[in-house]
Amino acid sequence: MTKEDYILTQAKELVSLKKKSLKIRESLNADTSFSRTQKLHAEAQWVSMNISKTQERIGFALGFLNLEDLTKEYTPNGWQKQIGLKGELEKIKFD
Repeated sequence: MTKEDYILTQAKELVSLKKKSLKIRESLNADTSFSRTQKLHAEAQWVSMNISKTQERIGFALGFLNLEDLTKEYTPNGWQKQIGLKGELEKIKFD
């Protein structure tokens, strides 16, 4: 995969995630039940984490971030933990 193809793929993913985030925010502004509001907040946190990850992937591919600059661990809701992108991005070899 070329660097340009990777950036394009990640940029498309970022657009998709941003649209999803906007829909969630619009849903939160509507009258919803308490449980529905909780679910929307949880979903918003996960989408926000994925937006951050995608931005880091793009920043790394563009050369703005080094492996040392990447987030080591994500905690989307305070008690669940996701491993950072260092391991994933170390394996990428651009053509």
